[in-house]
Amino acid sequence: MAWIESHQELRDHPKTKRFARRLGVSVPTAIGHLHCLWWWALDYAPDGDISDYDAEDIADAAMWDGDPEQFLQALIECGPGGGPGFVERDEHGMRLHDWDDYGNEHKVRQEAAERKRRSRERRRLQEQMSRDGHVTVTGHGRDGHGDVTLDRTGPDQTGQDTPPNPPKGGEAAGEELWPDEADPVVAVAAHYRERIGLLSPALFGQFEQWLKDGMAPELLMAAIDETAAARDDDRITRSVDGWLKTIVRDWHNRGIRTLDDLRRKRQSHAMANGPPIQGAPNADAYTTVDAEAVKRWKQMFADEYDELEVSR
Repeated sequence: MAWIESHQELRDHPKTKRFARRLGVSVPTAIGHLHCLWWWALDYAPDGDISDYDAEDIADAAMWDGDPEQFLQALIECGPGGGPGFVERDEHGMRLHDWDDYGNEHKVRQEAAERKRRSRERRRLQEQMSRDGHVTVTGHGRDGHGDVTLDRTGPDQTGQDTPPNPPKGGEAAGEELWPDEADPVVAVAAHYRERIGLLSPALFGQFEQWLKDGMAPELLMAAIDETAAARDDDRITRSVDGWLKTIVRDWHNRGIRTLDDLRRKRQSHAMANGPPIQGAPNADAYTTVDAEAVKRWKQMFADEYDELEVSR
């Protein structure tokens, strides 16, 4: 059953009294007409936009038997001090004033539907990956690097260089596995699939947690890009997902939450320490060794240096 908020202050509000005076009716009668209009809007103008209706439609909706134009003008002009009345009219049309705050049923239904839609998408995504992921790749299989775990219930797919992408469609005809990339976790998962390959349900859950912890979706995508680049350069000698997690955890621990944070950190580090050393997930934590300092150290501790060279 649809409903709206009705506050007790409406009875004594100056706007209500001005509205009643302009119509020549009592305050209780004016309140009744207002509620009839609002109840009608729940069904016929759920977003509060009444631009498509004329004065007669609005008067009829409010069960006003008098002059429709008088009723509409009273709704618009009853605001004290030139403020908005119960209806606002401008060059864009007409809207019920503050409908987003008080037409609660429409908002609640929209939010509930959105939550259910996202829940269905995430559950379907995880089930699809779990069902179709006969090979779970936790690293890159090229040149013997990385870890490949076989699901013995599915076809043996060893020997392929890159993990298979999950199918684009669901079981129902026309369903998209990535139906709404406006959802941050779905967008990040889609980016992982495009740049790296098959995404495990466990990593999908990790993406959700990182987003809840305040990591921006664009930052997670940047971490995915850096991981893909490291894999392509054969710099990863262990799990691809492990490499990705190391990058994200390092950024998180250093207070990096957005791409702007990352850029500022790297610019500050570059100005203070010179270019970073490549080859590790947290490469920018290392700096280039001062060659002159090494030379002086060798001269001062020649015996120890020779012993170190022999021990190697």
